[in-house]
Amino acid sequence: MAFEVYGVLSETAPEITLDSLASDLSQFFSRTEGFRLEREDDPFDPTRKNLLLHWGEWWARVFIDAGPEVAAALAEIGASAGKDTQARPILTERRIRVLFADDQSRERSLVALC
Repeated sequence: MAFEVYGVLSETAPEITLDSLASDLSQFFSRTEGFRLEREDDPFDPTRKNLLLHWGEWWARVFIDAGPEVAAALAEIGASAGKDTQARPILTERRIRVLFADDQSRERSLVALC
């Protein structure tokens, strides 16, 4: 099953562009066998670009999202956390969204998120 991870960018976070993110990711994975990075048209909005990361046949797409629809989605996520959590309200309109390909064997995506 494919899955997504959101990286919420606070209002005080530095500006992140697709180019700066591509540079950082290329450097981070520079010693990883089979890694390559491509820029592609966003499959859902051809006026936008995203990054496509490959490790052999497995891939992940990286999007930089911004705007009121992001704020609304993050507010909904925060509200679903419930009153019993220590979660603070998410007050931002920026995020990095990573869509990971299916990995039934968990060869690539067996990770612990804290």
